Amino acid sequence: MPIPARLAKLLIRAGVVGLHPGVRRLMGDGLAFLKYYSSRVLEAPNEDLARTRAAMEATESAIDLCLGAPPLIPELRERLLSLIEEAHGYPPTPGLPFLRMAFAEKLQRENGLAADPENDLLVVNGVGQGLGLFLDTFLDPGESIALFDPCYFMYRLAAQHRRFKLRFVPTLVDHGCTRFDESVLAKVLKGSRALLINAPNNPTGGVFKTEDFERIAFWCKRRDVLIFSDEVYEHFQYGERPATFAVLPDAARRTISAFSFSKTYGMAAYRVGVIVGDRWLVRPMIVSMLASAPFVPTVVQRLATTALSIPIEALERRREEFRRRRDRACSILQRWGRTIDPPGGAFFCWLPIHNLSMTANDLCLELRKRTGVAVMPGESLAADGEHYIRLSFAEAPGAWEEGFQRVARALAEWHARPSAKAA
Repeated sequence: MPIPARLAKLLIRAGVVGLHPGVRRLMGDGLAFLKYYSSRVLEAPNEDLARTRAAMEATESAIDLCLGAPPLIPELRERLLSLIEEAHGYPPTPGLPFLRMAFAEKLQRENGLAADPENDLLVVNGVGQGLGLFLDTFLDPGESIALFDPCYFMYRLAAQHRRFKLRFVPTLVDHGCTRFDESVLAKVLKGSRALLINAPNNPTGGVFKTEDFERIAFWCKRRDVLIFSDEVYEHFQYGERPATFAVLPDAARRTISAFSFSKTYGMAAYRVGVIVGDRWLVRPMIVSMLASAPFVPTVVQRLATTALSIPIEALERRREEFRRRRDRACSILQRWGRTIDPPGGAFFCWLPIHNLSMTANDLCLELRKRTGVAVMPGESLAADGEHYIRLSFAEAPGAWEEGFQRVARALAEWHARPSAKAA
């Protein structure tokens, strides 16, 4: 549990904060610099982040199963070099007009979502910036924000860094679908300012059904709660695709939808996202954007525009490739006795490790040392995350499969002697 900022600052001024073992472990010889840190930094989940970073750090020779970053889609590779020569000057803050127009057409065609490219769209530096703009624009420190648990660790970091109160709705995955208790959702939303949704979910791969979205939208309207809907995995759903959340009548005018080119087109390195919502929600976000990173580079906006011209058939082939990867990943884990519910979307396996005699963080450190594979511990992803690890099958072909084989084999060996501690 983090030390409250006011108490931390008192201890820093008194010169005794270094007596706290967690602070000594995090800061080492940097204790003297704590007096310069803001309350936002002091109240961030720093210990969780340090543990996660340590478990994820991989050597150049390691196989990285931590990150969900597919390779660049082949249709964009050759075009990239020519775009670099064409790009020049500062683009307008809301984004290049032809990109916004092309994306509005995509929304109408694929999502059934009508958006005015002039007023309802904002091009951002990835969904991460979009989330930050949403939080800075609509919430003040001390207000409450609701999240589904488990959730992507950057949601928690972004909220805690801004000193919001976090309220969680527990979920479980059943046959690839995310399930939750509606009465708990109604209670958590009472008094919350906003709700963050990620579907399919990172880290579980669970998907919501349209009827689940309808109940969420109902309660958000009843509690007068804004919604940030993270749509980054929209093209990685392996069953029936639900309605886009923002098209639901109860959600339409209170939802900011965040779309990304990172997953669908493998453009994680180029940081392009699009924020979509009612103009009276989007406009004030431009103010927050001007105060941070005021535009997305021209060259990557041009690359994103090119990506939108790729035929839908190519995206469907890419989704099918990842469906095969998912099935193969589950098959590998099952071969070594690690049966899991196949994820309904995204490209992660949320693997329980309850029967091992170590936490997820310790296990990840051991796996990296013994197998040369980096996986993500669950501590910063869920309330009971110490009993889970997340494995991504988004790595290059061959590498991800070898990584899964090594991890599954090591887990099977440890399970064979469950009472033994890792050396």
